[in-house]
Amino acid sequence: MNRLDTSNTATGRSQLPSRRQPILFTALLAFAIACGSGANRADQHASRANVLIEEGRYAEAVLELRAASQIHPEDRALTVKIAETFSKAGDQTSAREYYKEAYALDPTDLRVAIDYAGTLADSDPEQATSLINAILETEPQQAEALLVQARLLLSSGKTREAHRIIEQARRIQPDDPDIEWALAELLLIQSRNLTLLSASSLQRSEPLNAILAAYNRYLQKGGTRRVGAALGRARAFKAWASGTPEARRAYGDLISIAIAEGSPDEKMRALEAAAAYGRSTRDLELEKLALEESIRNNPQQLATWTRLATILSAQGNSEAKDQLFEDMFKTLGHGTDVQIAYARHLARSGNPVAAVAYLNDQVERGGESEPLWTAVFHVQIGQGRYADSARTLSKVQKAYPDSASTTLLIAEQQIAERHLQEALVTLQALIRREAPTSQAWRLIAQIEHQSAAHEKALSAIEKAIELDGRTTPNLRIKARVLLEIGRGREAALSFGEIAEKENLTIDERLLMARGYYESKGELHGRRILEGLLDGPNPEPQAALALARWELQNPSRQEKVRTLLASVYQRYPENVELLEVLSRDDLGRGRNAAAVARVTRAIQRRPRAGGLYLVRAEIWKALGRTDDAIKDAQKAASLNPRHRDEAYSLIIEVSATPLRRRAAIQALESQKARGEISPDDLALLAHLYLRNDQLEHARTLYEQALLEGSELIILKNDLAHLLALEGEDFERALELARLAVDGSDRNLTTADTLGYVYLRSGAYEAAYWQFRFVTGEADPPRAEYWYHLGLALIELERPDEARQALSEALRVTPGFPPATQSLNRLDQTRPAHEKSASTS
Repeated sequence: MNRLDTSNTATGRSQLPSRRQPILFTALLAFAIACGSGANRADQHASRANVLIEEGRYAEAVLELRAASQIHPEDRALTVKIAETFSKAGDQTSAREYYKEAYALDPTDLRVAIDYAGTLADSDPEQATSLINAILETEPQQAEALLVQARLLLSSGKTREAHRIIEQARRIQPDDPDIEWALAELLLIQSRNLTLLSASSLQRSEPLNAILAAYNRYLQKGGTRRVGAALGRARAFKAWASGTPEARRAYGDLISIAIAEGSPDEKMRALEAAAAYGRSTRDLELEKLALEESIRNNPQQLATWTRLATILSAQGNSEAKDQLFEDMFKTLGHGTDVQIAYARHLARSGNPVAAVAYLNDQVERGGESEPLWTAVFHVQIGQGRYADSARTLSKVQKAYPDSASTTLLIAEQQIAERHLQEALVTLQALIRREAPTSQAWRLIAQIEHQSAAHEKALSAIEKAIELDGRTTPNLRIKARVLLEIGRGREAALSFGEIAEKENLTIDERLLMARGYYESKGELHGRRILEGLLDGPNPEPQAALALARWELQNPSRQEKVRTLLASVYQRYPENVELLEVLSRDDLGRGRNAAAVARVTRAIQRRPRAGGLYLVRAEIWKALGRTDDAIKDAQKAASLNPRHRDEAYSLIIEVSATPLRRRAAIQALESQKARGEISPDDLALLAHLYLRNDQLEHARTLYEQALLEGSELIILKNDLAHLLALEGEDFERALELARLAVDGSDRNLTTADTLGYVYLRSGAYEAAYWQFRFVTGEADPPRAEYWYHLGLALIELERPDEARQALSEALRVTPGFPPATQSLNRLDQTRPAHEKSASTS
């Protein structure tokens, strides 16, 4: 490339004019004076552009500058000015094109060369690096070129080298505010890395203070980007002191400064950041303020109106919400998108019937039927009204039979009805027929995820991301898949990415915490859970999660125990909290306290079946079997929802041969009298199964199912028997999935689903199921590791299979199935491996 000419300087260093000096306009005006009437017109355009730039109206300024350029297309200074204006507007693509043109006209212009390199930094870092290196080879003390070099290093993750270069630039030009700006931005990136890589670093205040000091120095040295500095300060507080009054003030100041001083683009960025922070911290007032200002700044953003309506609904301000929608329709009109957004708001506000009625009314009034019916379909699917959504789908199919959108709706209906393989066939046919869309890949990922084919799910969602980026629907699926395959930290970071754009649900925040805990980021996970426990309405599930992860930690035990007791006092009807507290009491030997607490709860609410189950568990732990069975039966009789847990407990306490024989005799007597219930018939079947009377057990299970028993153990055991016998795998798979869905991923049902996959030849799906159960089982179970070994054998991964089978034998020494499989593996091992292992 061309060397840069420095012969016009006295010292051998090019003297760059300050970025803040309006030298180009001076040149433009001089040119205008010299050139007559055409120049006068160019002068007028240039003058108007100057005013517009001062007001931050960059798009209009560009139009004026282009008009001037049409009069004097040969004027390079004008080309540079257009480039600078595009750069201020944040349109680096257009800026790059004009800088490229100006640079081609005069490669010796150091100012333009540096700015051109700056616009290349993100799109073509290799060319930008080459250009900056050439500049620094000639001008090693050029501070602004060093800043571009630092930016390039930063983008490639070389933060330490970037820091060194920025400090070098500061020594050269200690009073340049842009250097302090670059330092602040670098410190922000470094601080994010610290929070992600080092949980203990969150306890330090130095990074926050360093960032704030850099922005303060930037302003003290005459930096003019006051809105940008306020945004940087706010982000620093978000990274290091989120949820504190100081952080809240920083975002409040950001809004004030942006409103008073910001250009339209600066206001938009600042208000978006403030609204996002308000969402992430559940500060509805802050978010509301930011959204209201956003509407004043840019009233054409439909999503802003609807989010503000959601906040007003949450605050119970119906009058303000109604006025908001009236204003929205006046501003945006009654187009289809606006109608659908309004209907979605009605549905989210708990009025899906009104949403459907409104959309149908719009169709009758001549609205666009396909998008409106599609919106009706999604409201009905979201409410679980699958018969209604099927009728709506029928209308769409008749009106638009060949539409790709219709095919996607068919797949969604199939997924909702759990016809997963049919949905997969539907989507695969669509992809073969037409260019695949992100929604198609997203639905495929959802199907594979539900089918436990997690690697396939991850591949599908990556394809969706390739098509339309890291959108929240894509990230929501990806985060859950990553959790399933043991990549907890990546999952947590994906949830964090979603939180930057919109609110996480309580479940998602709990999953995000789980991701951190599973990847040894305990402090991050704890911070999320404790955030859910702050305030007057602590989230019980957060307390339960905290107990799960930390109640056995000696250094945290007392604090977690205190938190649990406090949340239980706020929610005394929460049976799960009572159960955890009771288990903790038993673990500490405080048996009387455990019994007394649950008995008091039963006295307050004698019809609450769940309380009897808790006490039954306590009786079981204390060896009082008859009392345990009595309370379990009471729980089952009071509430059908507790039947599965109750019968599981009865089965557990009837595990010894003596008790099993007694239970079989009692149930057979009931059966002979014709007094046995379908659930007790299923219990009898299970007891025979425990006695290895498989054929008799299956007959009784089929009878119990026919008579209406809904017990999970029935579906689980019947699925296992069908798979074991190699019969009707489709029915076995359906029963196993029903058992898993009904038991909230109970490990026994999850293992059975894996076994059905294994027996039916779906080895990869089986592998991931067994990976899940072996990872979750506490204490570990040899049977689960044995099943994992079988799946690995079928996948032709013998070394991993040996490890799994060896783990089964470590858990239960001499476990016969594992021993036999390990022996068979050793017998089939190639001869050269055997000789190597014995040499």
